Amino acid sequence: MGPLSQSDLERIDREAVGLLERIGIWLDHDEVRARLVAAGATEAPQAKVLRIPEAMVREAMAAAPKVVRLSSVSGEDVELTAHGPTVFWTGNALHLTTLTAGGATERKPITTETLAEFVRLAEGLEHVHAPVATSMADIPPKCRDFVGFRVL
Repeated sequence: MGPLSQSDLERIDREAVGLLERIGIWLDHDEVRARLVAAGATEAPQAKVLRIPEAMVREAMAAAPKVVRLSSVSGEDVELTAHGPTVFWTGNALHLTTLTAGGATERKPITTETLAEFVRLAEGLEHVHAPVATSMADIPPKCRDFVGFRVL
């Protein structure tokens, strides 16, 4: 058994699906929002927020691939399955929070320079399998994916 028990996993699943149904998700894309409403989602009182019913979530989960292959920067492939190994990739973020010499926290936007520093750090961590490119404040939005891949 892994670090989470079966009841832990069931609770996480139940809570996650419940959040989608009760609170919903903010979705900016008008066409995608319209398609989800046509498929059974409901619009919440807040602008651009959709509530996704449990049945719709379960149907989408059932249609999802049962195996996903990921490749790390080192070239290792791993197949993710419901019962396969756990992998750790860094997450997407807009800011880095660091400690100053005096112990205070400092929040900085991510730039190409700080992303490169973060990638070097992540690659040195034994249990992190791969870093993920993120939004960089010094790069125009239309170019961020390309530049992020280059930085990686």
